[in-house]
Amino acid sequence: MREIVIGLDYFNLDENSQSTWCEKGCPVIIFVSYDTYDQLESKITRFASDISADISAPVYVELFALGDKPKNLRKKIIDLNNQRNVQGVILFDAPILLTSFVAPGGGTELGAYDSCYTDLIYDYNFIRTSKGYICKFNNLKSGSTTSVHMWYSRLLPPGENKIEQLSDYLDRNHAYRTGALDFNRGSLVYSDQEFVLGSDNPHSLLLYFGGKDTLYTDSQIKVIQTTSNNQNKNAYLNELKKSYELVIVNQHGCPTGHFYDIKADEIKSTKPDALGYLFYSCSVGAFQEDDYLAGRYLFSGNGLVAIAHSTPVLTSVGADGPVRGVEDVTSYKLLNLLNHGANFGEAWLFSYGAISGSLLGDPTIRLREKRFVTIELSQSKVQLDSIGIITEVTIFNHGSKDVKIMAHPFTLNHPYDTDLVELEAETPGIIPQGLSDNIKLAIEAKNGNFDGRLPLIFVGDEGYSIKFLEISG
Repeated sequence: MREIVIGLDYFNLDENSQSTWCEKGCPVIIFVSYDTYDQLESKITRFASDISADISAPVYVELFALGDKPKNLRKKIIDLNNQRNVQGVILFDAPILLTSFVAPGGGTELGAYDSCYTDLIYDYNFIRTSKGYICKFNNLKSGSTTSVHMWYSRLLPPGENKIEQLSDYLDRNHAYRTGALDFNRGSLVYSDQEFVLGSDNPHSLLLYFGGKDTLYTDSQIKVIQTTSNNQNKNAYLNELKKSYELVIVNQHGCPTGHFYDIKADEIKSTKPDALGYLFYSCSVGAFQEDDYLAGRYLFSGNGLVAIAHSTPVLTSVGADGPVRGVEDVTSYKLLNLLNHGANFGEAWLFSYGAISGSLLGDPTIRLREKRFVTIELSQSKVQLDSIGIITEVTIFNHGSKDVKIMAHPFTLNHPYDTDLVELEAETPGIIPQGLSDNIKLAIEAKNGNFDGRLPLIFVGDEGYSIKFLEISG
């Protein structure tokens, strides 16, 4: 394995710079095989340089042989994270990691998720199969913490001519970053009626789901709704040819298609023109399948980033009952962070339930200019010495605009762990400019054995800020 460092020196950043949500700029790691790098060296180097300039931190390009084992890549991630707090990992053609899940109707199947590369809780065994490595947790490391410390993404074209597809992708990525490629502000929502049947105002709920009052106005959102009697397939495929920032799909799905009767080859021939895709659907991100649907969306047209599940999931537009406002939809936190300048990786990492699944493409892409509010916490470490503890943290708003907390309450639970960690905050609501207020954090963990970092997210007209509390027990 060979390492190429591109960008700023981590240890020589300006002490006063507020470059990212990580202190002094946290790096990104790119894993790419020698074979792919040799064919695309200049474009991959440009890609890494563009990311480094945006995040104001170094990018580590890690070259590996195609026969290399995933445990070696994982070790490199852990070693670098111990030194520098990595914010995210992009995997080109690294070995595909599979996790088991219970399929509908019973039985166990496998889906592709790269979380085993970046999970800091467990040690893993990697069992090689014809479709990739099955990762199984081995030993719990000391303490118990959330596994989500960094985002991780897969940049893997589907089907044939993968190098050609990657080359085109890297060109349009650079074009977007330099202003040579742009998209019309707006979203396309393709949703089945069954997912909003409990709402008293389904159309308003879908507008909020599509970014109303966060990213877009009503007129910038196109909603196409389907029922068993009104499939609207052709209307949707035609709309995909138009320029949107986001396409948001809430339909039943499988690895190579989704309702109604839309197959991967139809998406390929349609050449979708959107920037990003949010799939609230089962299995469309199953990149262990060569012709996976989300990959066709991402690589057949102008796509740059997507979020999709590799397994069956329960998806939701929003809560049943009255539609009171934008905060009722599951996508609110993610869309709000994107609107304030967070990139897709940050928004995915810190939106807690807004949308899960795998990141695909380049998560450092932003829809809006990067902006930060200026927030200070009175304490950054909390000692958890009992099952339940309540502590106060003072928030100082040093900015010129009002801000608010948006990320609480939430629950963290590792998928393989029986320990449950809950953190709830009694929030002061709006914190006026130049003033401070207190929040009470109620932290609960089984046996009090939580160790890790929990984020507090603040948003305001100036942008967003993410601060960490370190909690140990």
